[in-house]
Amino acid sequence: EQLRMKPQGESVSRRRRPRTLMFQEPWLGAIDRGDKTTEIRLADSAFARSASVGDVFNGKSQERCISLEITGVEFFDSFGDAWVGLGPAMGVDSVFSKPSHSKVQKLYEDCFYRGRSFPPEKGSVVAVHVRKVRG
Repeated sequence: EQLRMKPQGESVSRRRRPRTLMFQEPWLGAIDRGDKTTEIRLADSAFARSASVGDVFNGKSQERCISLEITGVEFFDSFGDAWVGLGPAMGVDSVFSKPSHSKVQKLYEDCFYRGRSFPPEKGSVVAVHVRKVRG
């Protein structure tokens, strides 16, 4: 369930150095190729709390570093709910032949949060829509 869009804020690009957000592969590679246009994180992370449309940040993995601009911010009640609302933009369709709410929820819990369970909670997951600026 989509809750709200975050209003446009002061651009991080006005700062001297954009912040760097760490990514795992193959996820940053999928953003680099344009196959994934949305990064999903828990809404209580420092990144999620400060993300605003127009912000520019560096996405970095062991394989690459690319500059990304935030084009939208949405909140959902779970990772599975985000997939229902966003589908292919999350980039998980390449992982599963038939993605589902429960498969996507478990993927995020297992791969990114060491198996910790996250029951649905209003606005607990943020979807940050991005576009590649350079890289």
